[in-house]
Amino acid sequence: MTSTEKKFPTSFQSKVVGPQSAILFSLLNPKKPSGKAYATFEKYKTSVTIEEAVKQGFTPTDRDYETATNGRGFKKYGVITFIEGYNIKKDKEKLLYIIKQNRELLKDLPKVIQDKLTINLNHFAKLASEIK
Repeated sequence: MTSTEKKFPTSFQSKVVGPQSAILFSLLNPKKPSGKAYATFEKYKTSVTIEEAVKQGFTPTDRDYETATNGRGFKKYGVITFIEGYNIKKDKEKLLYIIKQNRELLKDLPKVIQDKLTINLNHFAKLASEIK
């Protein structure tokens, strides 16, 4: 590992969540456009695994706010990030909304990212369909 590579945070590790766990971000960035968090979110919002997101700047603090596991989240938007095995079953309606919204926003992205995200969206749609 070079000095510029990010080490995978141990705070992401658990029995059900690891570096290769699937992750789904809203493609619509709710953060203030002039802020540093907005620019960072733009870097990682097309990631499909936690490891990939971490390499692009996603942190445990981002996870806590964006998955609303800290009880706060974003007042206007609520949950904007879903992690397989972490918060999938907490808000099925919001998950389905983000999947639908992301499918509509895909057309504005490069084909290679569209393909990667389509596979990820299908995976999360399957997970959502299994929620009772």
